Amino acid sequence: MKNNKAEKFSEMIEQFEGALWRVVLVYERQPDLQEELFQEVLLAVWKSLDQFKGLSSDKTYLFRVAHNTAFAHIARQSRQIKDGEQGFREECEKANPEKITENEQRNDAFARAMFRLPVSQRHLISLSMEGLSYAEVGEIVGMSANHVGVELSRAKKRLRDLLI
Repeated sequence: MKNNKAEKFSEMIEQFEGALWRVVLVYERQPDLQEELFQEVLLAVWKSLDQFKGLSSDKTYLFRVAHNTAFAHIARQSRQIKDGEQGFREECEKANPEKITENEQRNDAFARAMFRLPVSQRHLISLSMEGLSYAEVGEIVGMSANHVGVELSRAKKRLRDLLI
């Protein structure tokens, strides 16, 4: 690990900022709370960087911190998430279908289906979409690689069922 904590932090965030944002978007759908969660993730990375021994990749370490931070965020925001689901439905109902392109409709359907999955399944799918191996995902979420494969298969099946 680099001697300079600030340099290491900047380097890691610069390299994986987009991936961290995608993790945040899996857990939180309200834009103001997305920003708040992203800041919480950055703070958690900064605070825990001294304990990072480099035994895993930077990417795995960052996803682990983001996963733990997001779960804590969800616990604190559980009432607001329920309110957010209603607000999300209302916004979808207000949308003018003629103005929404086919791609936007597919993306919207995918997002709605993802948010209907349990958080644990959403997280597995999002990590898989980031190109992580089952072993890396397992290290992040605390499962064996085989268990990740089984649970990811179940999550994908449930997502397909929701999209049909």
